Amino acid sequence: MSSNKEWPMDTRQQRFDFILTQIHSSNTYPKFCNEVHGVDLSQLNMIDAEQLQTIINLSELTHKKTFLDVGCGVGQLTKYIQSCTGASGLGVDLSEQMITALKTENQRNLEFMQADINDFSIKRIFDVIFFMDSWYFITDQTAVLMHMKQSMNLNSVMLITLSNYKPLDDMEKFHMQKTNLAQLLDKCGFTFETIDFTNNDKILWKQVKRSLDKYKKAFISEGCEILHQVRATESDLKNTEITNPYHYRYLYIVKVKR
Repeated sequence: MSSNKEWPMDTRQQRFDFILTQIHSSNTYPKFCNEVHGVDLSQLNMIDAEQLQTIINLSELTHKKTFLDVGCGVGQLTKYIQSCTGASGLGVDLSEQMITALKTENQRNLEFMQADINDFSIKRIFDVIFFMDSWYFITDQTAVLMHMKQSMNLNSVMLITLSNYKPLDDMEKFHMQKTNLAQLLDKCGFTFETIDFTNNDKILWKQVKRSLDKYKKAFISEGCEILHQVRATESDLKNTEITNPYHYRYLYIVKVKR
């Protein structure tokens, strides 16, 4: 393995792949995830057990239904949703390395595909589409929404988790009905409801910091110092940003307008 004293990769995707590889190999990260999120799904997102159960309940997935998980990463959340619901799922991620590894597992009722969501379209209808903290990686949001719309029918639902930590040009956009995403959904022909998980986000980031401090030596001893450094740097920043008045975390429950 490359030295973990410095970044061994050049591009953002290579660095992300390296972090995913460290997560996949770490014996400490499952303990960290259980402590922070209440369940170990190799999370890099900020979904706790309460949010996860709410999302699964809202999906109303059954063994007769299908779902798309956009930005599936190491695939643990995709597999968890499938195991809880019996539905057939497709996980999509940009990381060729992770998708290749997932394909070797031959999971029943699960497919995995390597693709850039910004260029991704598929001629299939899904009952549920998940964007679990993957919306931030989209560059042309209008194009992606229109592609997703083609993969939905009037009974389909799209579930999007979205957090904001940056200053807003208009504080009116803090309101869950008036965020940039909310305005874009309306423009693209969707209706939506929302749930406010801002308090959950504050609690999680504080727990992230405590758990990273607790497990620092364990991460270093197993060769995952970079993983710890990346999460710790992010945690320090976010624990400052969650004190700002423009911080929010919302779940959007989206359907095609009738």
